[in-house]
Amino acid sequence: MELTKTLDLTDTELKVDGNEAPGTFTGYASKFNSTDLVGDTFAPGAWTKALEDAGTIPIFFNHDSLSVPLGKYTKIEQNARGLKVEGQLILDIPKAQDIYAAMKAGVVSGMSVGFTLDEGGYEKKEEGGILIKEVKALREISICTFPCETKARIVSVKSERVESMKTIRDAETVLRDSGFSKSQSLGFLSRLKVIIAEELRRESDLKAKAESADALKRLNSLI
Repeated sequence: MELTKTLDLTDTELKVDGNEAPGTFTGYASKFNSTDLVGDTFAPGAWTKALEDAGTIPIFFNHDSLSVPLGKYTKIEQNARGLKVEGQLILDIPKAQDIYAAMKAGVVSGMSVGFTLDEGGYEKKEEGGILIKEVKALREISICTFPCETKARIVSVKSERVESMKTIRDAETVLRDSGFSKSQSLGFLSRLKVIIAEELRRESDLKAKAESADALKRLNSLI
């Protein structure tokens, strides 16, 4: 399962210090024990495994991973509060210059982590959402424009999870594990069942009309 989680500047504690090297910034890309808009929470220590093999983590803008990276994170560490990062934008890239200026002005307002989870890395919470206990891999950390719109959004669900579904309960489990609350999952599935029923009814009506027309044609051929 792949997810992104975004924090607002007030949570990231993003700092762009002009006394430091140009293009550098620090802040929190993730906070522990903080519940997001869909009810998900990072448990303390959740990034331990991911940081073991993290390698060089690129800086993107709004998760545009198809574009050239705008820089890299020179330091990523997990402390009691969350995932603290230090980044270096490449100011030879015009877009990086623009984003750096916007960060200093407080116009660009968020940081977001892109990561993957294994099934054993999280557990569902009774009140909805999931408790993330162990992140499998950290893919990238983006600087984001609109954290309120992207505070917690699903990027994709592994295809094998979808293909393994056999019942409505299986579908609900996949939705819940992907970050939807119980009410959201049930609402989506209820609407989906109505749509499928209407589609089957239309197909049945069309089939009945076709069979009637065919029977009438055969009858006329006998007269």
